[in-house]
Amino acid sequence: MTWYHKGGPRYRVTVKCGAGALSDGDPAYYSSGLIIAAADGTAVDVICAEDMSANTDNYDADLLIPGSIWQCTVSSQTLVRGTPVAMAGTSNVDGGTAADPAIGRVVNADVASTDTVAEIEILGEASAIA
Repeated sequence: MTWYHKGGPRYRVTVKCGAGALSDGDPAYYSSGLIIAAADGTAVDVICAEDMSANTDNYDADLLIPGSIWQCTVSSQTLVRGTPVAMAGTSNVDGGTAADPAIGRVVNADVASTDTVAEIEILGEASAIA
């Protein structure tokens, strides 16, 4: 599942894709002016708003703005409302580790270990999971 904007602030920007192709709804981060697919423990700066070919410019993406709500996939673990989350791998989040930057926190409903999606509120400046 890709990330889906549920509410709150949103701002569209133009980006250049890095070495790997990306799909609409993929979370990505900036690296040397390019966007790269987010992976376990990385930050997330944007969500792709269209499919992107590698090493190509002028694609649309949505900035992750504090206070916005996004629906995303979760790893199989229990997370209660208010729990900070970090990237667990391609497109999904989990409770993270102490070294992972927290990108959001669970809102609206607790996440059971059998759930596949969660709604998260994007936090401000990323800080490590406590």
